[in-house]
Amino acid sequence: MQFILGAIFLCLVYLIWATFSNMANANKESENIKRALNRLLRLENILVHIHSVEAGQTGFLISSDENFLDPYFKGVGGIKRDTPILLSLPIKREVNKKLTRDLVDMLTRKLVHSRDVIETVRFNGFDSAMAMQEIKAGRMMLDSINSVILTLEKTDREVLLVSNASRVKFATRTSWQLFFLALFFIGIIGVSLYIIVDDFKKIFAAERQLKFNASVIRSISDPVITTDLDNKISNWNSYAQALYGYTEQEVLGTDVNTLLRTDGDTAAAAEIRNVNSIQDFWKGEVVHHHKNGNSLFADVTASAILDELGNKTGSVLVIRNNTERRQAERALHKLTNTLEEEVKRKAAELNSIFERITDAFIALDNDWNYTYVNQKAAELHRRERESLIGKNIWSEFPNVMGEGFYDALHEAKATNKAMRVQLYYSRTDSWFEDLIYPSPDGISVYYHDITEAKKAEIDLQQAHKKLSYHIDNTPMGFVEFDVHFNVKQWSNQAMQIFGYDEEELHGRNDLLQLLVVEEDQPLVTSAIESIRTQNISRNVMQVRNRTRDGRIIYCNWYTSVLKNDDGRINGIMSLVHDVTARIKVQQELEDAELKFRSLVEQAMVGVYILQHGKITYINPKLEELTGYSSEEVVDKMDITDVVFEEDRLKVKENIARRMEGQLNSLNYELRIQKKNGEIITAEVFGTITQYQGEPA
Repeated sequence: MQFILGAIFLCLVYLIWATFSNMANANKESENIKRALNRLLRLENILVHIHSVEAGQTGFLISSDENFLDPYFKGVGGIKRDTPILLSLPIKREVNKKLTRDLVDMLTRKLVHSRDVIETVRFNGFDSAMAMQEIKAGRMMLDSINSVILTLEKTDREVLLVSNASRVKFATRTSWQLFFLALFFIGIIGVSLYIIVDDFKKIFAAERQLKFNASVIRSISDPVITTDLDNKISNWNSYAQALYGYTEQEVLGTDVNTLLRTDGDTAAAAEIRNVNSIQDFWKGEVVHHHKNGNSLFADVTASAILDELGNKTGSVLVIRNNTERRQAERALHKLTNTLEEEVKRKAAELNSIFERITDAFIALDNDWNYTYVNQKAAELHRRERESLIGKNIWSEFPNVMGEGFYDALHEAKATNKAMRVQLYYSRTDSWFEDLIYPSPDGISVYYHDITEAKKAEIDLQQAHKKLSYHIDNTPMGFVEFDVHFNVKQWSNQAMQIFGYDEEELHGRNDLLQLLVVEEDQPLVTSAIESIRTQNISRNVMQVRNRTRDGRIIYCNWYTSVLKNDDGRINGIMSLVHDVTARIKVQQELEDAELKFRSLVEQAMVGVYILQHGKITYINPKLEELTGYSSEEVVDKMDITDVVFEEDRLKVKENIARRMEGQLNSLNYELRIQKKNGEIITAEVFGTITQYQGEPA
């Protein structure tokens, strides 16, 4: 038997060795095929690259267009990339090694020649390059390279064919060897099953012997009870007394089931005591009762007691108290049920929360499949929730893959960091705010539509740009202060007016002394205090300001108060208009009018000024001539009101001719009717002039 097992073992070892040997040879031939294919790939790439170099060189030579050099540079880069790889591949044949080295040398010379041709075209012109081209050295190099590559490819294809045939041969051998190995293993399994069955028979025989021996064991640590064929107690050890509370004297001769009020499969245990039954062993769990009435859970192992002839004489019961274990199991079961109910309740609460939230909510696993979709998300996507669960989000919504949502989810998953982003979806012209939470099990996303708010924000930004544009281009300076009158914004026009740029004024607390002349500082201080304490929302005042170069200018300040939602002041905005030139003109006009009044007031002839059909001025001499006072005439009477009725038409025509520009001045006589009715004759010298900035 040992010889047979040894022979089988040797055959098995040989088959395994032969199988692995053939597999190794097949792998070796596969490596040869792989290397040959790699070399063929590199040779083909080099052939394509060298032709790209030749094409780019020729195109540039003919056209001098730098765009034709794109294939040339790509070809050069490809050759430089593939040549080291080709050289690094192992080559067995010395002839092929030499041809490979020759090929690399030819490629190097060809690249140098092509570079020289291109440089000649660039620096010496077309004719010089054509002279080089007529030598045809480049073409001969290209033909030589083609020839060497074809020779190497032919050799590698031969290696490929031979290696492939060898691999097929080794694979066939391996298949047969595996077949024989399978047969061997089947045989071994059959023998093993036979041995196992035989062993089980021996085990059963040993167990019967052990049961017989167990009937005579008296001092084991578990409670042990022996009974006769009538189930009457014949032995009761100390451990049984400790478990049930009865002494041996109390229980001897008593039916064990009656004493312990057994609940369980008593019929199976009784079958062991049946002399006509072959059943001699039983094990199960029953409920016994303590002397005090408490229930006890017991694992009972019952074996028949046999005499030397193998006849049943009673039974022995080995008992193990499982009361504590069963109580623990019940408590655990109760706890498990409670936990399951709690989990279900919490899950229901979470589902209810997800359904009540106004945001859309989805949960995805690590394969981007939906695991949860709340009702808001289903409504937003116009899909049923059940149709999305378990489906891949990118398969269901492929249009999203080109949007920011796709990139944001992948970024959050890659960085494992929560994100809050605002994303634009171009297909619906909508904006969404997304809260993205990655986890080891997937990713959760809360999102809601913010299109209206976002567009309002964009509109506000556009309005701010327009306002900034107007501020930068208005002739007025724009200044914004905080509540402490520190400069927050200072426009270019403000810089033009005052000479200070914004950086110079930031953080300064002496702006009042810096920009306002000393005499006007109390006026500005009072205005600031009024804004702060009297709830004044706007203010207009004219202030004399001092520029950086020391000039004093007149500025009108149009100030508005900026308030937050609570009504508290959070800033002050002012428009500054430099009115220095206007003030100077006004002062000049006032000086001129003063001089005019001084002149006409002392004139010896009557003077009046007529504007818009009404007399706007008469001097004292004209008051004396007409008898009317200035208060009675100015802005109340027409000149014709003091002219004699027959001369009124002539006066109106003369005035109209001057006002229409037909005459600048005119001299004529008219009759004036004084206030007292007296008629006097007067000579009039009339002319066009300017009075208070208007024609008169």
